[in-house]
Amino acid sequence: MPLSLVRPHEEVVPAAVADLASTMSSAGVQRDPIIADSATHVILDGMHRSNALKRLGAKSALVCEVDYAEERVLLGRWLRSVKVHGGLSGLLPKGLGMEEGRDRDGAMGLVDDGEAQAALLSGGRGFLPKRIGPAGPWDTVRALDGFAASFGCPLRVIGEEEVAGALGAGESVLYVRPPTKRDVLRAGETGPLLPPKSTRHSMPARPAGLPLPLSWLMAEWGGQERLEEFMKARSPRLVPSGRKHDGAVYLFT
Repeated sequence: MPLSLVRPHEEVVPAAVADLASTMSSAGVQRDPIIADSATHVILDGMHRSNALKRLGAKSALVCEVDYAEERVLLGRWLRSVKVHGGLSGLLPKGLGMEEGRDRDGAMGLVDDGEAQAALLSGGRGFLPKRIGPAGPWDTVRALDGFAASFGCPLRVIGEEEVAGALGAGESVLYVRPPTKRDVLRAGETGPLLPPKSTRHSMPARPAGLPLPLSWLMAEWGGQERLEEFMKARSPRLVPSGRKHDGAVYLFT
């Protein structure tokens, strides 16, 4: 579909867009479809792909649309984990506008129960925001990203299942409230966009490995029959879920 119709809901990392555009250009294809909501065309997975295609001058993109209202399309959260050393451990809560309020488990419980927007977990301690602005927890996420970049602290994006391991390794975790589908659609339709890697979508299965030539995408799309023939020439096989994709993948080969 035309790239102008799909709407991102998250910001992108410019360096990642540049790297992906270079990879796409060298391969001459868009290999994996962008996943979008069929009703609003808001992108659920593929923000960097859409930006890389625009960078290359494409007018169209290979898109797989899903019914976002379908209960099997699930929305989770990615979290930030940062390694700080020495005096920086005391500066981090202040840099995020947080103060110690509960122990780790108590702070996590407040977030999960919807009583707090975010918590910084460090060892057995929990820090809570002094105040939350209209952007909810997302300004705090951006503040952590900025802190890590400014002081050269290693930053990782982790899943909820990795929190205990990160804390056990001496890292601090920014634990934010789960986003809602309404958050995603509002960000995509009216903005502002969420920070990069805030949402984590899973679905029963998604297509991958369809190397559509970039030359086909340099104009407004009008070749649905050609796409169908392209797909018929390939045999999809079902691949179990992994960390990159929550849910199975139909890999076209």
